Amino acid sequence: MLSLLRKFLLLNPSDLSSPHPYNWQLSALRIIVFSGICLVFVIAVHSSWQAYQLGFYYIIALTSGFYFSLLLVLYISRRKLFASAVGLTLIVLMAALCILLFIDDIDLAQYGALFLYSLPLVALLFFGPKAAYLAIAFNLVPFLLLVNKQLPVGYFDFSITLPGAHVYIHGLMFLFFNFCIPLATIRILQTLTINSRRLKSLNNELDYSHQLYEEMFDHIAFPTLLCDRQGKILKANTLAHSLLNVPDAELLNTRLDEWLIRLPAADASLDSIPPVGIEYQLKRNPQCTILVKEQELTRHQNGVIHLEDISDVKRLASQLSEARQEQLFTNYDYLTQLPSSILFMDMVTDQVKAFNKNNFMLLAIVKICQLKMINHEYGYEFGNRLLKAFTKNVKQQLPDNALFCRLRGVKFAIAIPGDLNTADPQRLSQSLRQLLPDTCNVDDEMVVMDYRIGITFSLTPRSHIETGIEECEIALDQCTAQEACMLFDKAQASQMNNDFHMAQSLRESIQQRQFELWLQPKVNHLGEISGFEALIRWPQLDEIIMPDAFIPLAERLGLIPAISRQVLERAVELLKDWRRVNASYSLAINLAGAELQDEEFFHELVMLSKESPWLVEKLELEITETHLTMLNPYVNKRLHELKQLGYRLAIDDFGTGHASLAQLIDIPADAIKLDKRFIDKLTSDAQHIKIVYTTLSLAQSLNVELVAEGVENELQYQYLVDMGCQMMQGYYFSRPRPAGEWLDRIIAAEGQAINMMREPESALLVD
Repeated sequence: MLSLLRKFLLLNPSDLSSPHPYNWQLSALRIIVFSGICLVFVIAVHSSWQAYQLGFYYIIALTSGFYFSLLLVLYISRRKLFASAVGLTLIVLMAALCILLFIDDIDLAQYGALFLYSLPLVALLFFGPKAAYLAIAFNLVPFLLLVNKQLPVGYFDFSITLPGAHVYIHGLMFLFFNFCIPLATIRILQTLTINSRRLKSLNNELDYSHQLYEEMFDHIAFPTLLCDRQGKILKANTLAHSLLNVPDAELLNTRLDEWLIRLPAADASLDSIPPVGIEYQLKRNPQCTILVKEQELTRHQNGVIHLEDISDVKRLASQLSEARQEQLFTNYDYLTQLPSSILFMDMVTDQVKAFNKNNFMLLAIVKICQLKMINHEYGYEFGNRLLKAFTKNVKQQLPDNALFCRLRGVKFAIAIPGDLNTADPQRLSQSLRQLLPDTCNVDDEMVVMDYRIGITFSLTPRSHIETGIEECEIALDQCTAQEACMLFDKAQASQMNNDFHMAQSLRESIQQRQFELWLQPKVNHLGEISGFEALIRWPQLDEIIMPDAFIPLAERLGLIPAISRQVLERAVELLKDWRRVNASYSLAINLAGAELQDEEFFHELVMLSKESPWLVEKLELEITETHLTMLNPYVNKRLHELKQLGYRLAIDDFGTGHASLAQLIDIPADAIKLDKRFIDKLTSDAQHIKIVYTTLSLAQSLNVELVAEGVENELQYQYLVDMGCQMMQGYYFSRPRPAGEWLDRIIAAEGQAINMMREPESALLVD
């Protein structure tokens, strides 16, 4: 029954949260009418009985008329809100006029005027402000009548005054103003409150999205402008300000034609979004030529324009046009039209400089063995045509990103870039021979080709192409008729091949979520566990691979964010498991810096702080101080944002990385972890004692917690306790163990502190 009533009065959660005016107006109307019917029932029955006893049957008719009018309004509200609202307003008006005009007692008649004062509120709820203003103006009449004490009492030969009229009228006023109107108002305020909270949440999300948009727009790799359809600049990123050489305040809300001149000058109008491919001249620097590289329209029909400074390209094109003939002879082989050896090495060097850590370059020298014999038998002209045919065939077979040149005589050089993410270096070197033609057709003569191939790999941007060519020459000298293709360094090729296969396994393990978390406790000076550090392990067949063996490769391949996301998920699961058994330990995970540049990882941290605030207090982020990424201002900004969200930050390996003291200023750290190398010689070297003691004093003065890493024996532990060190970690207390084992141990402790000083020595060893 109660659920049906809530449904009829529109009081279910879905109705309360609906912002549509129809919903809350209908609900307010039904609440007023329904509560009036229920509350006024006793008054209507009692007054009718008293009227019956006195023989005033017209009063019974009038009372019944009002009561059934309310029932009729309630029934009409099922289909027509406006009609029922009009009916309610008329009932209020008629009731007020009946009291005002047909009650003989002037003191009671005044309540009719007071009843009319509710009309503006009723009109506002159901008909809007204009109707409310009319009701306010109408109420001036009863107000003036009350002030001047000129109420129309007794003007009509008709009275509805009963002996208990004062009780009925006071009761009616009390119920209407104390129940009906407040209940309807409370219903409306509930909807306003719920939607206010929703709007606040949406506004917060909108602010966050706007910040992300601002950040993304400012970090676009090209100078970018946002313009309206008339060419007015609405926004510009940092690169655009730098390119146009105009401050932000001066650039915004100006037109493009105030800064750019369209080329050719005959069409100089810039009254709309410029099309792609059009070139412009910068007014402040006529030597600067700007190209509209890309153009996109937003949903609001504004244009996002990507610009490019092509001044250098234009100058280069002009220089090339002037010196084309000279360059053809200097940089290209006159017979094959291939790049010369000098140009080839420059081109390869430029490619290698742009490499990522996971890129490599295959270099090869191909020697045509039988050309001397062919020249002797068919003549030099035939040999030249053979070289041209060979060049044409090879160019057709090589990948688009490969470089090909004629070194000298019968030797040609080939450079093919590769990516460990997609290319197997071993297979690439083996497939090189298949790219070379077995035969060449010259003047209808089919010449069978015989090659010797020397190959090497260049791995880093610092590799010298000259060294690579020399390595290919050495490998070429080792070629024989039986083994026509030789690698300069088989060990190097083998290592690259191993990296390729390990990269494949890493990706499979990420997809299959095979990584495990092992935990090492952090203990206080009494040996009691206060928290844990999560250390990743990679199970493979019958062995556990340590991070040092695969993390460097994962960094080169850009897989660190994906691995760290899994570590974060496992850490959150662990903290939830501990919470279920009432364990309040903290858990630290290591970050190398690349994760904080990953939008998905950073978003997960932000959402965790919103959805599970208690996790923020338990999850500690250890920043690897030795990683260069930590010097990135963008990463530093995100660390400050995480700190504001409540995360604890710790600097790992303190004292071994880049500008440790500067890091204490730049990174809002709550703790520093003193590297193991300072603890190793603590008991035998006075200099190490001074360093540790000074670092402890520094941490105390900065109100930063210090954790001593690598404590491996009792003497080191005692030294640290004597110096005032409160937190320690190392094999002396426990080696890392699987997370499951620690969970069992925590459950067994039943909420009691775990003291590692009483841990049996055999339990400290992990195979």
